[in-house]
Amino acid sequence: MAQVISTGQITIVDLYDAPALNAWISSSQTTRQTYNNTTLTYSPNYATTPQKLTLNLTRAGGTGSLLGEDVSGVKWTKIVGDKSTEITSTTEEDIEFKGSTNNSVLTTKTNVPTANNAIIWKVEGIWTDPNTSLPISFQATIDLTLVQLAKASIIPNVYAPNGDFFRNNTPSSLKVNCDLYKDGSISSGNKKFKWFAADSKVVISQDADAGVGWRKITAITGTSGETVNTGFDVSTTSQGVLTVFPDAVINSQTYLVVLTDSAGGTSGQKVKQYITLKDMDDPIMTTVESTNGNILKNGSGSTILTARLFQNGEEIDSDGKKYTYKWTKWEDGKMIPTFGGAGTAHKLGKSLTVGNADVNSKANFKVEVEA
Repeated sequence: MAQVISTGQITIVDLYDAPALNAWISSSQTTRQTYNNTTLTYSPNYATTPQKLTLNLTRAGGTGSLLGEDVSGVKWTKIVGDKSTEITSTTEEDIEFKGSTNNSVLTTKTNVPTANNAIIWKVEGIWTDPNTSLPISFQATIDLTLVQLAKASIIPNVYAPNGDFFRNNTPSSLKVNCDLYKDGSISSGNKKFKWFAADSKVVISQDADAGVGWRKITAITGTSGETVNTGFDVSTTSQGVLTVFPDAVINSQTYLVVLTDSAGGTSGQKVKQYITLKDMDDPIMTTVESTNGNILKNGSGSTILTARLFQNGEEIDSDGKKYTYKWTKWEDGKMIPTFGGAGTAHKLGKSLTVGNADVNSKANFKVEVEA
């Protein structure tokens, strides 16, 4: 089934519409800590190696950072349970402080509390469009979570040591590691890993441990998609490592690992864990251009609508050969089911000719772009 990757439509254009912003938070270390209830230690320990959270702000369709004189009112808030605390300190000796350009970096020396198992960090602020002087709000959040060890006989810890998102196909790959903890420490005994990717096209279960909607990952080598270091359900004494390449993640992709212990008194026990990787690529923006504007006078004339795609500030698929363009017609908020002919609601093509016969007082033409 074709996947809709972008949509566009044409109405009366307001040249002063506010641009869309992309805001997200990146971290200097893994956002998932482990806590050993036997030794009472954290790994990593933010108290000794502080966690640095960085605000990233770009314009949708652009590559450059918007941080600078046009950004104001940046505020960091720590949320633990139902308690919210704004961080106002800029003193490096404090356990939490903000700094750098526009206070875009938050440094925390606070470990995730064992009573809550999570800290949510929120950053918000205002970017003023230098072209229109319009203030535009932005907001982003990131979760710091805690896995407590020695509370169960076996515990999986799944984490992305080099980050959990791609941006414009960078880095060239991301790794997802899975460690098995037994009695508060990493097990070096035999174990098996089954890795799966969430996939709605899988309508028949490929493995009983995952079920419908999960695709098995079996490749051990390759430069695209996903690979695993040990194979599928193969005994190993090492950790499980899933390597994910940028083409495998569109917007976001969730992975499942089923870990089976094969050593000692817990042999045969299975545990599951999930992780989601994100795609922070500049979005594909669709604009619709009309050769004769958006008004046909006195029931005569025609115009040609053309869908143009932009990504990273540059036009893509200018010849209309990479993607499929499906045009639909809407009147009074309802789609016309016969616009493309009897039983067909759409017309195909990068461009669409609209004549006076297609417009009864007012009509809206929408284009969906499919890969």
